[in-house]
Amino acid sequence: MIQTPHARTAAVVVACVIFSTLSTEVALAADVSIAVGAPESVAVGDHVEVKAIVTSGGEPVEGAIVGLAYGTSLAGVIGDVELDREATDASGIAILTYEQRAANNGAMTVAYLGPDDIVVEPFVFTIGVQPGGEPQHVREAGIEIPGLNGTLVMLIIGMVWLLLAYAAIQLVAVGRNTS
Repeated sequence: MIQTPHARTAAVVVACVIFSTLSTEVALAADVSIAVGAPESVAVGDHVEVKAIVTSGGEPVEGAIVGLAYGTSLAGVIGDVELDREATDASGIAILTYEQRAANNGAMTVAYLGPDDIVVEPFVFTIGVQPGGEPQHVREAGIEIPGLNGTLVMLIIGMVWLLLAYAAIQLVAVGRNTS
């Protein structure tokens, strides 16, 4: 087949249209949104399921990776603790699970993590924590008197040092008397 300059121009135009269509589809990926279904409240020790639904233009997104996290601080460093990460199924749903360990989570987020590098607004929500439930940490040792435990330990250590000093003085006195 012989191509004329007009045919080559048409082929270039078709290629540009195809490329612009592909580029437009990628730009439309920013239309991705996240919805969340979560319980209003839980108790410490409960196993919690959070349902994340990822859609693009109203259609479910399969294979999107979403993560469930909450913000916290430790030793003055503020950051997010990721509780779970899952991929969505064909209906755009991912079930994220965790065990409630804290008495308060604060704001929780479900964020889009991939596979694309697009920016998607995370879904922010809260789950109330009811008082009670099975405690995750139980103190087992000693007397628990607020403000006194540290003082009590220091007094005991001080008394041990006094006894050692007294014993050393007595040994020196005995050594002097025998010589």
